[in-house]
Amino acid sequence: TWGIRWGADTIMDLSTGKNIHETREWIIRNSPVPIGTVPIYQALEKVGGVAEDLTW
Repeated sequence: TWGIRWGADTIMDLSTGKNIHETREWIIRNSPVPIGTVPIYQALEKVGGVAEDLTW
C-alpha cells in the first residue's frame, strides 16, 4: 500500500462487505507491518448487518 511505501509503522484495515474474514486474513498474512482492524464490521457481517442480532 502507499502507506507502507511512505514509511507507515502500521496500517488500518477498514474493509466492509462480504468475506471480511478472508480479506483480512490475506492482508494480515501479506503485510510487512502490523494491521489494525475494526472487529465490529466482521461481527455485523456474521449477523447479516442487523446489529440487534448480535449476541455477545
